[in-house]
Amino acid sequence: MKMVTKTRNRIIILSCCILLNIHLPFSIKAQNPVEESFSFPADPVQEEWTYQRLENCIISTMIIRSDWAELPPDNNTIKGFYHAERKPVEFIGIHHDGSSNVTLKSILEYHVKTNGWGDIAYHFIIDKNGLIYEGRSIDRTSDTNYVSESYGKERLSSIVNILLLGNYDVEKVQTDSPQIESTKLLVSYLYLKYPLVTLDSIRGHRDFIADSESAKSLITCDRIDFH
Repeated sequence: MKMVTKTRNRIIILSCCILLNIHLPFSIKAQNPVEESFSFPADPVQEEWTYQRLENCIISTMIIRSDWAELPPDNNTIKGFYHAERKPVEFIGIHHDGSSNVTLKSILEYHVKTNGWGDIAYHFIIDKNGLIYEGRSIDRTSDTNYVSESYGKERLSSIVNILLLGNYDVEKVQTDSPQIESTKLLVSYLYLKYPLVTLDSIRGHRDFIADSESAKSLITCDRIDFH
């Protein structure tokens, strides 16, 4: 994997600001399934925090699709955007499933059998324990029911979508939870991996919906500041 370098200042901004408005230092706690601990000193400039280290950590701990999914991708589907041309990644979208008891397998089944999509819509899924699951191939465009002027096919084809299991319309976000810590780790990795991704292009579900009122119940982690 080619090392992707961004400016030191942007990495510092990412470390200090991404997703949560939490000021460093913070660390990935022991209960996090990502076993390697990433501790950030008060002065992040002193921390040798590399893309390669993040990549090795994510890949070695992620649950690959074939280990959790009973349904294979439906490569013959003609519905949705499964076969749409994939553009260079420019956005990271963060979503929640809107339910407190839904399972990952049931989401996959709904997307494939009910919606007729080629696979689960999301590229990564993170559960409450902080486990990261591989979803739809990163080389495939996501599917959505909410294609609009602001979330059209062109933009959809350049998004990596992450799903957080849980209903954060009603649940309180625990900013030090394993799920949120894994989210920060994964988004940091994707930010460094894709040169076109900026802090401003890391967004929640609501940012892609033209009618914010109709999408109110679908707002992703409304109590998290994504900017």
